[in-house]
Amino acid sequence: VHGEQAMAYDNLILCLVEMIRYVTPLGMDVLVYQLLANMAYQGRTRMKDDTTYSTWLTNLGTFAGHFYRKYHSLADLHPLLNYMVNRLRAGQMSDLVVMQELMRHMTGTENMETNVNDAQLQAHAGGPTLRFVAGGFAQTLPGVSVKVIGKASKKLRDKLVNGNLAQPTILLLAQLRSRHVLLDDIE
Repeated sequence: VHGEQAMAYDNLILCLVEMIRYVTPLGMDVLVYQLLANMAYQGRTRMKDDTTYSTWLTNLGTFAGHFYRKYHSLADLHPLLNYMVNRLRAGQMSDLVVMQELMRHMTGTENMETNVNDAQLQAHAGGPTLRFVAGGFAQTLPGVSVKVIGKASKKLRDKLVNGNLAQPTILLLAQLRSRHVLLDDIE
């Protein structure tokens, strides 16, 4: 299955991730390289089979999230995170959807697009039981092993903190957000 074809259809992603278990360590490195090469290719607006670039990029992010969640101990996450930070430094926001999907699948949480009231926000400042009872704007993805998520999210955190990428990522996201809000106000 060609990579462009696989990212066009979201139902192939989990099958591809399962097939990767038979890949050698060198193959894992090549796969990480190919993932970065696909993300870096800028000439896409519409794919051959009428898939939009945004759908393709979302599927690529979903693939990256599932891939790194399952193979976090075998595949190096640092090149992808470094690439994303460099894209944010360049002011490119198109890859944010990949970052969102990566975070979503590696941490096992999903943002809910609802309005959060003050009581829910205060409850999320408490412990895990209070956060669970209050519900709110984050929920665990269904059908995901807590043990796997714990290891994958720890690996993500370690790569961000130990690779000196956590602070730049937060600052760059804040800068892009303020720039985006400022541009919306001007228009």
